[in-house]
Amino acid sequence: MGLPLLSPPLSEWSAPEVVIVSPFVANTPAGTWPTAALPVPFVLGATPSRDVGGEAAAELDVALRTWARVPCTAWRARYDGVRSVGAADDGINAVLFHDDAWPPELEPGVVAQTVVHTDGSGDYRDADIHINGKDFRFSLDGRPGTLDLRSILVHELGHALGLGHSTDARATMFASGSGLRWRSLEKDDRDGVCALYPGAGAPGCESVPCPAPLVCVAGACQRPFEPRDVCSPCARVVDACEAAGDDARCVDVGAGENAGRVCGRACATDGDCGAGFTCRPTTASGDLQCISDDGCKNGASPCATDADCKDSTCRAGACLGPADAVDAGPDATIDAGVDAGPPAEEGGGCDCRTPAASAPGAPYGLGVLVVALALALRVAKGAVKR
Repeated sequence: MGLPLLSPPLSEWSAPEVVIVSPFVANTPAGTWPTAALPVPFVLGATPSRDVGGEAAAELDVALRTWARVPCTAWRARYDGVRSVGAADDGINAVLFHDDAWPPELEPGVVAQTVVHTDGSGDYRDADIHINGKDFRFSLDGRPGTLDLRSILVHELGHALGLGHSTDARATMFASGSGLRWRSLEKDDRDGVCALYPGAGAPGCESVPCPAPLVCVAGACQRPFEPRDVCSPCARVVDACEAAGDDARCVDVGAGENAGRVCGRACATDGDCGAGFTCRPTTASGDLQCISDDGCKNGASPCATDADCKDSTCRAGACLGPADAVDAGPDATIDAGVDAGPPAEEGGGCDCRTPAASAPGAPYGLGVLVVALALALRVAKGAVKR
């Protein structure tokens, strides 16, 4: 039987510390899904999440798209519905919510854990993602007292496709995070998935419609009135646009009585922005961001009156943040929504461990640590535990 590899468990959800990143070096292709297996199907277990119920389907769908949309990767995965399945080396890749009891064979007290099985050649053949609903509460927006489900899914899917924990504190694959920042992929994440699965990215939601009730904004799916993402109303405060990426800015749009502020998204060309958006400079020094061509009426927060907007104002058909907020200046970190946060506690975050067993292998070196490739272990059948 193939070896089940347990991804490093996610044990804390806290602000990361700043670390130095070493260059990415691609290793041998072992520990990835074979080309013939793409797109890799993922299902939801039949037991729904206590906290988000059936909305988990759309969140999984969007999380799967997030990795496939990277322009330089051939990685593909798809949402394949709800099934009555359990955790097993059965070729069915499942996302399982454990609201009543956390399986004793998994790491205790962690938020989530991914278990991957390989075949004799080191190729992946099964991946199950476990979500700890017994000890943690989840939501669709990361509201206080909850964890953002989509962020957790994006991170765990990174493990399921072959990535370990990055040493880059900005990366989605870093061992700890906060808020909505793991919804987007940073350069280190993109470098990793492109090294494992080089190719051309999947089309955006203009070509493949979003699952209801989400809408397509700048090439990616958002829930109506979703906060801290492209075209969301914002003020220039730390992490105002964290769902759009660490380099997203709260930018000025409109003029006169229709002036306000919304989130952009860092870009290099118009092709990074999707239909109805243009990559434009937002400061004297450049700072290119995806900006709506229609004043964000094509965003996820359209409105007719102020009553349609939360903590913002309706201006020319879109909810906008206040235009008179204090501006920290074009070069201030606060404008970019970047905040490393306090250092993580000793031993916190996702605890990277591999079983002590026989034959050695070669880990990836870079901000992306490919744990699934770290050891080519050969053990007796059954799950590997700590």
